[in-house]
Amino acid sequence: MSEQFFEKEGVVVLVLRGHLSAENLGVATSFLSKKIQEGKFRFIFDLSGVSWMGSMALGLLATAIREALSHNTRVRLVNPNPKIVGLLQDTSLLELCHVYSDINKAFESFR
Repeated sequence: MSEQFFEKEGVVVLVLRGHLSAENLGVATSFLSKKIQEGKFRFIFDLSGVSWMGSMALGLLATAIREALSHNTRVRLVNPNPKIVGLLQDTSLLELCHVYSDINKAFESFR
């Protein structure tokens, strides 16, 4: 998995790629926890390159969703593939997010 994590204009962005499992999500989990501790609750998850999500990845996303909702906002997801969309629908997480076709549109939605 390759990833990119950053904050831009008060929005926390996690660009995730590949096969997301417990073995490779430590950095993403630490980054998200740090941002939540800093009082950041606006999140974009770019899932366009994600091929598979395990329970740890779902937990990471659920944590972000819970924090966002408790601060009157929603997590933005960018271009998840149909397999990931199905998984998120099955776990009822998709209905708690907004989905965008690209990261720029996701950023614009926060303005």
